Amino acid sequence: MRVGSKPVDGGHYIFDDEERAAFLAAEPGAEPFIRPFVGGREFLNSQSRWIIHPESISLADLKDLPMVRDRIAKVRVTRTEQMGALGKSLAKTPQAFHVTVVPEAPFLGLAEVSSERREYAPLGWLEPPTIPSNQLLIVQDATPQLFSLLQSARCAWNGLTARMRPRSLW
Repeated sequence: MRVGSKPVDGGHYIFDDEERAAFLAAEPGAEPFIRPFVGGREFLNSQSRWIIHPESISLADLKDLPMVRDRIAKVRVTRTEQMGALGKSLAKTPQAFHVTVVPEAPFLGLAEVSSERREYAPLGWLEPPTIPSNQLLIVQDATPQLFSLLQSARCAWNGLTARMRPRSLW
């Protein structure tokens, strides 16, 4: 199990539904590069959020996407001016996320933080082109058997903390 992508972008790559629609109305060529972006909140509440995946854009395509180029430039500035030493090093490659996890096959998702009142951890299958955020724990190459085990009473989650911890399986 690992965390998803962490863009460290100052919010310049991330859109809600309305922002995405407005962006695509102005720059329709960007549509193949804007993917669903799911974190814990979106996963638990069936909400949608979107992210530009600039690493998937070729230089030839980028030439025809001035608004995307502008977003990349804003990420560079944000990282340089507001994020200290790590941001300055990341500013050298503004088209790259700090942590990049882009699954190419269906994967299991688990919100990093959830209510302690839940009897079971809310797990679910997600599929590409979805990009998981760092607020979503994922298992790539998970099997239906693993999903079943994690959802079973044998692996019930304790309610001691909002950060879920599995009970012993034995």
